[in-house]
Amino acid sequence: MIVPLVAELAALMSIATACALLGRSRASHYRAEAEALRRAGLPFGPEPAPVRGPRPTPPNALTDAERQRV
Repeated sequence: MIVPLVAELAALMSIATACALLGRSRASHYRAEAEALRRAGLPFGPEPAPVRGPRPTPPNALTDAERQRV
């Protein structure tokens, strides 16, 4: 199969170059890689963004009285 060949070549060069040499699109490679990780129960993709608290009020924010007039 091509997936192990891409992995072997990727150790020597970029994924893009390895895929180009083998005639495989990078999208197909990454989809197959994600599916293999999914089947193995391993995490894949970007890390989820951290949960943040509420944003502080900016110093130039309108006061309640100014907001009422607007």
